[in-house]
Amino acid sequence: MGRMAAGEVEAIFELHVQFGHRIAGVIRRHLRRLGEYDIEAEDLEGLVMDTCLMLEKVAHAWRPDGGALPWNWAGARVIGIVSDWIGQHGTEFDPERHEEVVLEQLSRADDELEEIEVLAGLCHENPACALLFEALERVASTRDRHILLAVRSQSVAGDPSPAVTVARKLEMRPDAVRQVACRVRRSLRRLAATEGRFAPLEDMALLA
Repeated sequence: MGRMAAGEVEAIFELHVQFGHRIAGVIRRHLRRLGEYDIEAEDLEGLVMDTCLMLEKVAHAWRPDGGALPWNWAGARVIGIVSDWIGQHGTEFDPERHEEVVLEQLSRADDELEEIEVLAGLCHENPACALLFEALERVASTRDRHILLAVRSQSVAGDPSPAVTVARKLEMRPDAVRQVACRVRRSLRRLAATEGRFAPLEDMALLA
């Protein structure tokens, strides 16, 4: 990184040769988080080189005593490179697959964190999370967003009475929880049907 900061072009290619495999692993992880599981070797190699070129541009700001490897330190930029590639070359948006990704990541969260907070934290990594989060902000209050996601998470986890479980946690009546979830789903369906940008959400089981 120091040599790149000093303007040595050769250092870009040395970074690629010596650490390209590690950068590729980071890129694959970001691809999976963004719902993209298939990538050709040539495309992956291109993303690795794009990352090396990006690191050359920001090398002057990296510090070896900072504790983070360059590709982790510039993680947001790497995610941007991956997201741009998906936008140009990725597979077609699959609502069912993307919803599975969202719910899988929600299920890994700390139980003490509300689902809506976890969803907000995932937005920069997963376009499905970002789209769903924006839609929920448009149609529901913070409390109602949390209720819908909590009910859905309980249901996916196999809870036979998710509304009862959520109601107990929030000190509400189960029928009130069901009414809130139904109302938010209805609002989401209306938004997906009337604004094309939110149309990919229409087929999510969450809206059923």
